[in-house]
Amino acid sequence: GLLYSGETVSLQCVIPDYTDWTYYWSRDNQYLPSQTSKVINITIPITLTGQTGQTGQYRCEGLRTDRPQRSIPSDDITISVTALAKAKLTVEPNPVFPGETVTLTCSTRSYSSWNYQWYKDRNDNVVSQSGYSNIRVSHTISRAAESDQGRYWCEGNRVSRPTSSLPSDPVTLTVKDYQPKTTLTSDKENIFTGDSVTLSCTVESPGWKFYWYRHRPDSTPVTTTSGYPYTLSWVNVSDGGQYWCRAGRGDPVYYTLYSDPVQINITERPVAVLILQPNWTQIFRGETVTMRCDIQGGGDPDWDYRWYKNSQLFSPFNTKPEYRISPVYRSNSDSYTCEGVKGNKFSKISEAVKLTVSDQPQPVLSISPQWLNPGDLVTLSCEVDKTSTGWRFSWYRTVPYRAWLPSLSDKSYSLQPISDNVTNYQPKTTLTSDKENIFTGDSVTLSCTVESSGWKFYWYRHRPDSTPVTTTSGYSYTVSWVSVSDGGQYWCRAGRGDPVYYTLYSDPVQINITGQSKTVS
Repeated sequence: GLLYSGETVSLQCVIPDYTDWTYYWSRDNQYLPSQTSKVINITIPITLTGQTGQTGQYRCEGLRTDRPQRSIPSDDITISVTALAKAKLTVEPNPVFPGETVTLTCSTRSYSSWNYQWYKDRNDNVVSQSGYSNIRVSHTISRAAESDQGRYWCEGNRVSRPTSSLPSDPVTLTVKDYQPKTTLTSDKENIFTGDSVTLSCTVESPGWKFYWYRHRPDSTPVTTTSGYPYTLSWVNVSDGGQYWCRAGRGDPVYYTLYSDPVQINITERPVAVLILQPNWTQIFRGETVTMRCDIQGGGDPDWDYRWYKNSQLFSPFNTKPEYRISPVYRSNSDSYTCEGVKGNKFSKISEAVKLTVSDQPQPVLSISPQWLNPGDLVTLSCEVDKTSTGWRFSWYRTVPYRAWLPSLSDKSYSLQPISDNVTNYQPKTTLTSDKENIFTGDSVTLSCTVESSGWKFYWYRHRPDSTPVTTTSGYSYTVSWVSVSDGGQYWCRAGRGDPVYYTLYSDPVQINITGQSKTVS
């Protein structure tokens, strides 16, 4: 039959006829000389596998001195052995610290209705015993002390066969003599808004939850994590300050000491500002353009720079804040941005600056008046596209071809400079008065002069940027029968053409009018 390790089985050899038999036993056809009794007892030793020398095919037969001298051999009986179930002991946590709760759990994977005993250090030292249960059973040590340290094992017993388990492997419980302290570290200490920072809270031994504190360690935790890292993403300035952590485990919770604080400094992310130099509304092919990346609010100046064209990085590392394009072509037209880089920190990317490169403009030369007599005054005007300003002009006249001068393509004429670097000139009027101090009832004539002809004249009182008091086709303006209210400062300017081209304002002239009557002799 089926036997378990540690059990004893009795085999009896029964020969119904005759007496005075001597019994012979064999196992697996091997004679057992030590077994001559009618009943033999076989005790199965306890092994992990159940396989022993006692298993196999058993048979018996009888011998006697009288006739018949031998019996017919018995049928074979097979004895097979099943190993006992082995108990398993788990100790959590281990090692432990003074005052912590320890749970020793004993279980077996086979059969049911076990009761368990827990042993410490010696086979006769049973520290706990459970009732019968179909599941694993725990023994709890509350508020562990150094005296609880030692080797523990457990085993199970039951009423039905098999009546016992193999003992578990021993587990050594270690009780430390101190309360642990966590160690808090940060992957960054000085960061910008929008960055992330990861805090790590480490403690010896496993099985802890982690509690995180800001500003004060005895405050309510800002969060609790099952793992040791805690990441703050997209941080604000308000997330800065001192942080602490501690760990806890068990029920009731056993806490470690608080860590030392870690300071996290969070400042507003610096802003990159891209400046186009020159800052003209139009850039023409062949000119030189310099883009400058200024980092505002970035503290020290040790920045490197990245440059983007239409959001695509084209200059990943530049130690200078300027990027120069010379000469510039229409293919350089696009939106440009920049950002500052300092180690693993980045500024905000600048607002995009649109660079538009146009073909070089064609100047237009005009003459006024076009019909002239000898001795007349003539005005030559050189204009470029009216949407662009700030031009300087160079003037030339044609002369017979000379090899050392700039020439027309067919070499029919050369160009001889007559003035260089002439700025775009705007004329200014000159205002005069035939009187400055007059009485009420008098008249005064103002004269507004300007070079060249064809102008209308605009007259202003009190403020030059006010509505004109009058407009005249000639350069003079007479105020008759003046009153005191006609006094004050006067200005003038001239204008001609459609749309009107204005001169600069004149300097002011002061007219003083008093109320005294003139003496008549």
